[in-house]
Amino acid sequence: GADLIPLYRCRYPAGHFMGPDAKCEGQAIDGILGYAHQSNKTGLYPLYRFVNRSGFHLETINYNEGIDNAFTLEGILGYVWPFF
Repeated sequence: GADLIPLYRCRYPAGHFMGPDAKCEGQAIDGILGYAHQSNKTGLYPLYRFVNRSGFHLETINYNEGIDNAFTLEGILGYVWPFF
């Protein structure tokens, strides 16, 4: 649908991260992982992106997973169907 945006897998020295920027924030691009909705709808979950002090990223629909593991929230990448 018109509400979908691509999510790219990006590679950088500390590992990988996911993001909606086709230029991977200046890092190497591995390709499109999938798509997310730009706005929340019934049944969708926010997909959070976190980073820790070592520069490792965590993408999850569980906000507490990032906070409980000492990651800092970078933002919401989009809204996705749960995958559990």
